[in-house]
Amino acid sequence: MKKLFSFLALAIGAFVLTSCEDIPAPYQIWSEGNDDNVNAPISYTSASLYTDWSTQAVGENNPWSQGSSYTQATGYQKWDGADTKSNRQAEGFLISPQFNTVSTTGAVKFSFDYCMAYINNDKDWKNHVRIYVSTNFDDTTINLDAWELIDWAPTFSSTDWSLASTGDIALPEAYVNQKNVRIAIWFFAPEKGSSTFEIKNFSIQDGPCVIEGESGSITGGDDTVVSTEKLIPYTSASLYTDWITQAVGENNPWSQGSNYTQATGYQKWGGSTKSNRQAEGFLISPQFNTVSTTGAVKFSFDYCMAYINNDKDWKNHVRIYVTKDYDGATINLATWELINWAPTFSSTDWTLASTGDIALPKAYVNQKNVRIAFWFFAPEKSSSTFELKNFSIQDGPCEEKGESGTISEGGQSDDSGTGRGHDGKRARRL
Repeated sequence: MKKLFSFLALAIGAFVLTSCEDIPAPYQIWSEGNDDNVNAPISYTSASLYTDWSTQAVGENNPWSQGSSYTQATGYQKWDGADTKSNRQAEGFLISPQFNTVSTTGAVKFSFDYCMAYINNDKDWKNHVRIYVSTNFDDTTINLDAWELIDWAPTFSSTDWSLASTGDIALPEAYVNQKNVRIAIWFFAPEKGSSTFEIKNFSIQDGPCVIEGESGSITGGDDTVVSTEKLIPYTSASLYTDWITQAVGENNPWSQGSNYTQATGYQKWGGSTKSNRQAEGFLISPQFNTVSTTGAVKFSFDYCMAYINNDKDWKNHVRIYVTKDYDGATINLATWELINWAPTFSSTDWTLASTGDIALPKAYVNQKNVRIAFWFFAPEKSSSTFELKNFSIQDGPCEEKGESGTISEGGQSDDSGTGRGHDGKRARRL
């Protein structure tokens, strides 16, 4: 009997040991059928974003269309089989296949080529494309509570469908060495006008972002940021490329061109003649990596205020804020600090004046993800016009310039009276 029991124990033990050999190690990440070698570092490309990519509308109208050589989103289409194109409000997602993001470096990056066309029809075009990532999409309905927004916005536009590369964009660290990772690109077309977003040559690869000079991708762990971050010194003549605008309410006072940026409430609001409307909004810089060798960073720009006789309170209708936690989408979710500056110069012939050096508050020196935002308000019955050019942000303390109104360290104005108090240096939600 003892021999029989010993035999059974050995047999059971052999069965258990044999079975355990089929259990994968806990660190192995299994793909969902799109990767033959589940332990290989991720390397995936798609020229057209057609095979294995899907689209999903939000509401009745899907802006996305796919073909063997292109993927595109627009609200200007032949809706319901019509013979001619028309514009409709449309919103939807382009959703990637599942990725198994095995990495040998601890980082994963992605990129694609794109262009935005017909941007003159869509003044808010820079806010109408977003990128999200998730690990628990169930192939049915997108619930954005389960998706993380990636800090990227389009900056390139084209009239001949030429494409530009995004450069490397870092996949958030929480999605590295994970299974079931999906990337979704959201597009929104307004009811009365729509840009067209074309995308090709999507690539997702093992490895940290590559530093690309001015585009400034930063590598490594918690310090990884998207490729839109700029390294200082930085200058922008027109405040157009990489700068975005965001309205507060229905009317956006900001307009941008290749050689100017301007804010006013006196515009052609979708019509053929100009009229005044109450308008409020922000012009938001790209992200800056404010590495400093001196412990101080300064910025300046050229500007003028025109038609001030129409707007008696014009000096209070421009403000400057700074933040380091803006998500690229929603202004009032970030913590913004008011910088002590107000316009003092006006012009009837669009002559510009320099602000002189303005000190970046010390809390934003040697930081990543720093953004500067210009706020403009146009009253309902009249509006000045604020024109802005030649923005510069540099390493170093402010230079003393006497009556020109240089702002001293800590954001306090000098004796010339150029700086205005507003509500001081309180960081707050807007």
